[in-house]
Amino acid sequence: MTKARLFQSALPIGRAALSGLAKTMLRPVADPTWSRGQQLWVHVLRDLLMRVKDCDGAYQRSVLGSPVALLPKDITETKLTLGQRTAYRWTPPEASSKHRLIHFHGGGYVIGDALHVRSYVCQLARGMGIPAVSVNYRLAPEHPYPAAIDDGEAAVQAVLDQGIAPQNILLAGDSAGGNLALATLLRFQRLGVRLGGAILGSPWVDLSMPGASVQTNASLDYLHVEVAAGWAEMYAAGQLGHPEVSPSHAEFHGLPPIHLAIGDAECLRDDQLSVAERLRASGVEVDVNLAAGSVHCWYIQAGLPGTTDAVDHMVAFGRRTLKR
Repeated sequence: MTKARLFQSALPIGRAALSGLAKTMLRPVADPTWSRGQQLWVHVLRDLLMRVKDCDGAYQRSVLGSPVALLPKDITETKLTLGQRTAYRWTPPEASSKHRLIHFHGGGYVIGDALHVRSYVCQLARGMGIPAVSVNYRLAPEHPYPAAIDDGEAAVQAVLDQGIAPQNILLAGDSAGGNLALATLLRFQRLGVRLGGAILGSPWVDLSMPGASVQTNASLDYLHVEVAAGWAEMYAAGQLGHPEVSPSHAEFHGLPPIHLAIGDAECLRDDQLSVAERLRASGVEVDVNLAAGSVHCWYIQAGLPGTTDAVDHMVAFGRRTLKR
């Protein structure tokens, strides 16, 4: 990256930090369960997302790329290729060789990558006692639908080809990655392959975002509807209602168990709760963790209230589902 490009990327971060600090100092805390530090984090991230929402995908990735956490000492990291896409496998001590967690990162299908969720996914792998794989699927706008789900299918098929039984594979994902995990689960279901289950964290289940919480939680969540709508336009290729783009429109009968981690303060909450109800009505075993005062994908951000509790819920679901 050139010095000019680096400066252009750093400029909105600095402005967002100053704006967020001012808002935090001058305004009352938005939720009684929040600390000033949490409010500052929400203000800065929301302001930063709004500043770059109209920029191209490459620029958004240069500004919004988060630092990669150090690899935990007890975890073995292996870089590999799954379905022609780069991926990382994190293996805890004494991990079961017959199980696998396949994770898809978030970022609106436009930003993010497999390594940015290293710390969080390693916690899941360690807690479940199984190897976890994080996949670098293709991103929009350079690669709109169906590129990401084609990559999701290819990654799962590659794991199946390694001899891992379908019922021993858990899919997981956060935000857009939760969308991708559910869409991939549904694609394999249509192919007659029933995977073990899925852990969906703050999943972006309907890219048209019809739920009332998009407005009622607008002052709480850092993820603003205008930001998400821009990402949806880049990814959906004019097919917002397609059940692989917005899995909330799909048929759920016959799906394996699903865990939903939902923040009560996130703008996508109502869409997620609606899908939970539809899953139950379709006979699917659904496990919901609705976290009070929590924003979008709160459990990935170390230090936020409820992070440990949310990960513990996911791990318990995974162990119970895989009977570990």
